Amino acid sequence: MKTIKLFSAVILSTMLAGCSSTGGTIGGMIPAPKFTQGDFKNSQYTAKDNSFKVDSPFKSASYAERYMEIAESYQAGEIQVAFSSSAAPAEVYRVRVFDNVQNEEGFLSLLLERSAANYEQSYGTALEKINSGSLNINGLKVDTTTFRQKIPERSEGLRRLEGFDTLHSSFYMKKGNRIAFIWINRMPPGQEIMTSGAEARIEAFVRSFELM
Repeated sequence: MKTIKLFSAVILSTMLAGCSSTGGTIGGMIPAPKFTQGDFKNSQYTAKDNSFKVDSPFKSASYAERYMEIAESYQAGEIQVAFSSSAAPAEVYRVRVFDNVQNEEGFLSLLLERSAANYEQSYGTALEKINSGSLNINGLKVDTTTFRQKIPERSEGLRRLEGFDTLHSSFYMKKGNRIAFIWINRMPPGQEIMTSGAEARIEAFVRSFELM
């Protein structure tokens, strides 16, 4: 039985559950139009309640941006927006914004625990913390954490899907009683040619993020 690599299917299903999506492809070939709830123009996304704005993770008018899918969920007190592209199938950029947070104590730990638990349950393997630190972005302190996870070989119908490693990085910031939590998946540098430039895209994406 042939073993193949499938990098994104479970990652995407875990990350985008419960969100409506737009863009992506039609029939797997033709770029689909993007009809977003928020405002997406000039390669920048602005939430419909103006709570945040962020640049597209992919270069303007690039192949990856043309095929980019945007998934959105707007609920009272929480927004979720995720960016992905079939041109970079190992990468998912997810933004969660929480409004009117009255008690921040333990909030970051809770978000990390729940996010890690979702992936551990999906794949049956633990997330290994490899680093943490902080950044200053647009005048806000940003707490960062990166995990590595080994995705085991598995079956899907008659196909055997090859195992691989993935990285999960989180970025947490607060402004007033509003909290943003960014979670980004990608392959480790150098593991696959399709992820070339991912680390630079992640840095640019996070540094473009503005919590308003």
